[in-house]
Amino acid sequence: MEPAWYGHRRPGDGGRPTEKPRLRSAGKRGPGRRAWICSVATSRAYAKFAELVDHTLGWHRLPRYVGALILAGIRTTLRRTNLHDTWNLPLVGVENPVAPDERYLTTRTTDGTFNDLDMPLMGAANTRFGRNVPVADTVPEDERSLLTPNPRTVSRELMTRDTFIPATTLNLLAAAWLQFMVHDWLSHGQNDKETWWDVPLDKDDPWPSRTMRILRTRRDPTRPPGDSGPPSFINTETHWWDASQLYGSDSKTAAKVRSRRDGKLTLGSDGLLPLDQ
Repeated sequence: MEPAWYGHRRPGDGGRPTEKPRLRSAGKRGPGRRAWICSVATSRAYAKFAELVDHTLGWHRLPRYVGALILAGIRTTLRRTNLHDTWNLPLVGVENPVAPDERYLTTRTTDGTFNDLDMPLMGAANTRFGRNVPVADTVPEDERSLLTPNPRTVSRELMTRDTFIPATTLNLLAAAWLQFMVHDWLSHGQNDKETWWDVPLDKDDPWPSRTMRILRTRRDPTRPPGDSGPPSFINTETHWWDASQLYGSDSKTAAKVRSRRDGKLTLGSDGLLPLDQ
């Protein structure tokens, strides 16, 4: 799943893209269609050029701003071929965001809306994850095949270490930092307590119970009841790099953790943020 998805739709506006509308009729040959075709062709040509430069020289070896321009071209290709829109799937209960004032024009919002003025839902909290593979190919396996081979057995065979293997290029701070940043970008929210996977265990497995029970990821609440199409999932956090793991992804949480003094956060007597553990 890809949290940094860019192609959000306007759910409350007939499902049309929030990006510039694409002229689909082959009969339309006006200047608008010609300009759009030229724009797409130019963008893809530049993307191919950027990819060639990157493979030949490496974007990181170039002067700072030139390297940034090459990265922009590479991003065009990644967006076109490696990000797939899940808002095309059936949708209920989602409306366009409404800005309470004009601060959204110059300031990031807590819930991530309007951070991209052309696509106000892009990266917002409680919007769908995109996919890295075509949506039509994201068909869930049946339960029997999903547990064959046993995932616990695979984990033990591949990940169990008989002797200590030191990491010579980094320390535990790297793992802590990565975990900290991941909490900024994505969360599936609380798992569904009504459904779970029961993974059978071998007799010599040190797990404290004879079955490993794993709660399932909660379903997308914006899908219509009974819909059986490819699955989609909601990111409860903002997709942006905006320190939402500290300030939260909603105004209520942000108000609770801000002290309103010298830009500092409010901490409890235990030195932690005043939030549910």
